[in-house]
Amino acid sequence: MLFTSCASIFTGSKRNVLFETNPSGAKVFVNGMEQCIAPCQIKVRKDDKVDFRLEGYKERVVIMDAKFNLVAILN
Repeated sequence: MLFTSCASIFTGSKRNVLFETNPSGAKVFVNGMEQCIAPCQIKVRKDDKVDFRLEGYKERVVIMDAKFNLVAILN
């Protein structure tokens, strides 16, 4: 099974980003380090690797960038 997640990042060196998953409760890892359980808001930088993991679902990996496209993570 796949789960959906969403996040957005804007220009700048480090920004607060709200991470949400459906279903909620996925663990959010940034560059391999567990940060929070979605929904949550944390600071990330462009080029950070964000992993979403939830038991029973396929892992979702996203590389944050200034041109981040929500469609890429929702599908």
